[in-house]
Amino acid sequence: MKICFDIYYFDVEKYAFKVEFPKRTGTIILDGNTTQNEIGVFIGSLLEFNELALDSEFISALYLSEEIALGGGALFEKNGVSIKPSCCADFQDWKDVIEGLPQHKSNWMGHDPSPTFIFNGDQITLWSDEPANEKAISIEFSQTEVSDLILSAKKDLTDFLRNVEIWASNFYKENPQSLVNGIREYVLLNES
Repeated sequence: MKICFDIYYFDVEKYAFKVEFPKRTGTIILDGNTTQNEIGVFIGSLLEFNELALDSEFISALYLSEEIALGGGALFEKNGVSIKPSCCADFQDWKDVIEGLPQHKSNWMGHDPSPTFIFNGDQITLWSDEPANEKAISIEFSQTEVSDLILSAKKDLTDFLRNVEIWASNFYKENPQSLVNGIREYVLLNES
C-alpha cells in the first residue's frame, strides 16, 4: 500500500517555485522516491485546490483537521493489480481507511468507481468497485498484513518528509521547518 495524491493542475507561473507536471499520470505517490518537482506539484496542488498562498495562513491551515482538502489517499497494490481512491476521496482519509480494516470497516474511498472492502474472517478483499460490477477487479490480503501496511505507509511518509525538508529549505526560506511540521501534521504522521 502507498499513499498518493491526485494532481490538481495549476498555472505553473503562479508560484515562485516552478514545476513540470508528469505526462503519464494524474497521481503521485508520496514516499522516499518523491522528487523535488513532485513535492512542488503536491504543494502547488494543495495551494490551488484550497485557494491559498504559500504563507503562514497556509501553514496554520495544515494543522486544522479537514481544513485543507486534496484528492487522494491509500493506494493498494498486489500482484500487479492497483486500486486507488476514486472521485471525492480526500487525501487525509487514508488513515481512516487502513485503521478501519481490523474492525472490519469498509471506510469510504470515493465514488464512480466505489472501492469497497469485503470481510470474510481473516481475509479482506478490496474491490475496485461494487462487486456486482463485472469490470471490477480485486485484491485480497489478510488481517495480519494490515499492521505491516500501516507501518509501511508511515515509513514511506517519514521518508517523504525528509525530501520535503530539502524542498522547504529551497522554496520557503521564511521558516522552512514550520512548513515541514505543517506537512507532517497534514499527512497525519503526528497521530498514533
